[in-house]
Amino acid sequence: MSDLQDRYALIHGGDTEAMRAELERVKASGKPVVLVSACLLGVRCRYDGGDKRDDAAVARAAGGDVEILPLCPEVLARFGVPRPAITLSADGKLATDARGRDVTAELEAGVRLADLIAREAGAVRALLKERSPSCGVSEVHGPDGVRPGQGRFAARLSKRGLPIVSERAT
Repeated sequence: MSDLQDRYALIHGGDTEAMRAELERVKASGKPVVLVSACLLGVRCRYDGGDKRDDAAVARAAGGDVEILPLCPEVLARFGVPRPAITLSADGKLATDARGRDVTAELEAGVRLADLIAREAGAVRALLKERSPSCGVSEVHGPDGVRPGQGRFAARLSKRGLPIVSERAT
């Protein structure tokens, strides 16, 4: 997975030219591009500094000869690693961190950037981390615990019709 770690670093490192060059390489491969929540690939990008590596889910969702696009909207939002955990309000419109700070605008900026990257790379489907405030497909963390709902990135991808699944559904 070291190639994917390198790809993650190029995309999330803040060097716009390096990111564009990597996205061009991905697109030019001629293979289908599958967006994957970076934490599922073993990237230590979660709020607690850990990962949720799930090789079996990635293998099932990727399905053959594909290019994998590792993304983390929260890192793209420049929240840092580790960072305070984020929860979504009941309607999904307000994002608050564990310190009580409204981080909705920052999260939305990371989501928009992640979506732009996915479009530029030509992603045809996505495997996302369930329960994440960004990537949750059918569940997210709310102020009172896990609840039904979609993370902000998952909702944006769904709205534009990109097929998405979580690691739990693969």
